[in-house]
Amino acid sequence: MRSRRWRAAVLILAAVGAFSVGFGFAPAYVRAGEDLELPAIERLTLPNGLRVVVAEYHKLPLIELRLLIGSGAAQDPDGKEGLASLVAGALRRGTAERGAQAFAEAVEFLGAELNASVGHDTTGVTAEFLRKDAHAGFALVAEMIMHPAFHGGELRREREDILATLRARYEDPSAIAALCYESFLYRCHPYGRPAQGGSATLQHLSRRDVRTF
Repeated sequence: MRSRRWRAAVLILAAVGAFSVGFGFAPAYVRAGEDLELPAIERLTLPNGLRVVVAEYHKLPLIELRLLIGSGAAQDPDGKEGLASLVAGALRRGTAERGAQAFAEAVEFLGAELNASVGHDTTGVTAEFLRKDAHAGFALVAEMIMHPAFHGGELRREREDILATLRARYEDPSAIAALCYESFLYRCHPYGRPAQGGSATLQHLSRRDVRTF
């Protein structure tokens, strides 16, 4: 988790009050002919290099954030396709401080949402929690990102979940068409590989592979 690849090009988008910059948000009840007023966007860089973008919108007492880490499925080593997806999925399955169930209960106690997903070039973490729980909410995000446990049993369960998703995808003609199209379009480029990898490569990914990535 401390490799250059994982730390590269880190970007966080935070929103106060249910406003997400760059994710298709538009305030409700804007009538035709009315001007759409978007909140001011603030940008700063923290001492550790993390770039932060904040937009405040106080209609609802919520905080929404998205953390983008500059490493995704395109950085999977050859023969280890699906590794970034396995890492992202395993982030919520326990930390150095709490097991998977305890961590899930901590998130549920806040009534929060906390998820991770992988794209070709980024791994994204999204979170939503009440403004009054800001300290606890940000602490859970930091705990998940900085101190994941990657226990062997939880990795196996995450791998099985991904494999089940892949099996379901192969029964969906539109999903198969999308996979074939990407393979045809990008050929040997990493963009032509499924972000979740395949059963042949996922079966051989180890805890050491996950921790190294």
